[in-house]
Amino acid sequence: MSSRTTCPTCWISGESNHSSPPTRFGGTIQSGDICHTTEPFTKPLDRLLQLCTASTRTLASTFRRRTTKSRREPKDRPCLISQDIILPDGSRVQTVYLMGTLGGAELWGLPAIYRYFLISVHPNGEITHIHTMPEWTTMSGTPQWLMALPHTPDSPASGRWTNLVTHSHHRVSEEMLASLQLLSTERLDQWTARCLEEPGFYDHCKQEYLDHKSRIGLRSSSQSTFKTRGFLRRAKEASQDGDPSLHKCQSPTS
Repeated sequence: MSSRTTCPTCWISGESNHSSPPTRFGGTIQSGDICHTTEPFTKPLDRLLQLCTASTRTLASTFRRRTTKSRREPKDRPCLISQDIILPDGSRVQTVYLMGTLGGAELWGLPAIYRYFLISVHPNGEITHIHTMPEWTTMSGTPQWLMALPHTPDSPASGRWTNLVTHSHHRVSEEMLASLQLLSTERLDQWTARCLEEPGFYDHCKQEYLDHKSRIGLRSSSQSTFKTRGFLRRAKEASQDGDPSLHKCQSPTS
């Protein structure tokens, strides 16, 4: 895989530690904007590995039941608009790049297919990265990633993503978006070529990815069960003691 940075400014200066002006952006959604979506971060990988086909519907359904029992609604996440077109009939066609933090996971510890398609968002300190305007900032400091696989969401992304630290919207420059689109194509070509040239590589990627998702799902389910049991135990103890504050208790999954 190429280690070339996706940042045009970094190509020229050889530096990755530069900033963009903290400008606010308004108006309608355009290519390059970062907006809200509820699409799962790994859905482009599911589609690439053909996990959304009818033959694997049972497997996907089982995984969803395991990992989403404690979730009441889909997770809101940022996504980068690659293309946004309004058709003559008024319908909207979008292509986006999904963004996420992967819970702070390190890139080296993820399955191989992640390492092909994950691009860091500066100041995440990876060689290959993109810059947003203004620079991406999080309250927790958790590294931000972008899935460099173009994705058509089931429902169009809507609403500009607002940074909770700077209270401004984010976008990328036209040059940055074009560079990302090119890198995305290169990465997909590299992965596809290896699948064709190396027998068993596709099956390895698929199985490694499924095993990883299963481990994450089991861990999430275990943590949720532990929290729920703790809540029920405290509620029972409070009830037995006649604790008047019992009505203030809230479920850990809320």
